[in-house]
Amino acid sequence: MRRFKLALFILILLSLNCQSKQELASNPSEPTDAPDQESWNAHITTSTNGKVASRIKYGHLQKFSKKRIVQFSEGVEIDFYGDNGQHASRVNSDSATLNETNNNVELIGNVVFASDKGLNVSTTKLNWHEQESKVTSSELVRVITAEKDTIFGVGFESGQSLEKWTILKPWGVTQKKLNLKLTESTGDSSDANK
Repeated sequence: MRRFKLALFILILLSLNCQSKQELASNPSEPTDAPDQESWNAHITTSTNGKVASRIKYGHLQKFSKKRIVQFSEGVEIDFYGDNGQHASRVNSDSATLNETNNNVELIGNVVFASDKGLNVSTTKLNWHEQESKVTSSELVRVITAEKDTIFGVGFESGQSLEKWTILKPWGVTQKKLNLKLTESTGDSSDANK
């Protein structure tokens, strides 16, 4: 009788833990948004026509193949290189997301972008458009030039080397004397020909 009770107890336990293959497929034990790959404290090098274009260092990487995105966290640092292979600029942020469809990167949180020639850009969000070698932001930015001029604004566009840049809605402070020539317009089109 004792063996029968033990066998019955084991049989009940086994039947409670058994699931069909169909039940397992429809009710996976892992969440569907889990990353396919993860890595820690590593770097990725990208190249264009055999020349190093950028190096990305990160604390943590999560790759989601179905969504075609890669998320970087725990600190991100990207070094950009010019066509001649020389280091041109560096950007740091708290985190970033790479869209594998177009290789664009969105950098988020405490973004600091600095050129080797002394230009420094700070913002909360910056987008790197890899195919165009261009960076943009629609957020508030602070730019400190090599001459120590500070310019604030909303919206920013530049090449990844930060040599030519634009602030879309600027304001700021300069250490230079500016010769501002103010002109009055009367709205009379005949004045334009004088």
